[in-house]
Amino acid sequence: MGTVLVVTGPDPALHAQVRALLAAGAAVVVCDVQAITHPDAPTVDALLRLALTARRCGGQVRLVNAPLRLRDLLACTGLAGVLGVQEGEP
Repeated sequence: MGTVLVVTGPDPALHAQVRALLAAGAAVVVCDVQAITHPDAPTVDALLRLALTARRCGGQVRLVNAPLRLRDLLACTGLAGVLGVQEGEP
């Protein structure tokens, strides 16, 4: 499957990692978001910005192991499809 980034919350350093992975030839960056147990608006904003970074570099982000609270929040906001939320392990 390749490299999986572990995302625990908003972290500006993730943008550089996403850009580096896409520059190295990855088309999709898989982000394990299992550690995000208390998602809120800033968390969703950070994930959307990460997806935007990937799209600007010609790739995309897919979220795996999303906790129910995060999946529900993304579904309520209509953003689950934008972020490629997937249940289960990568």
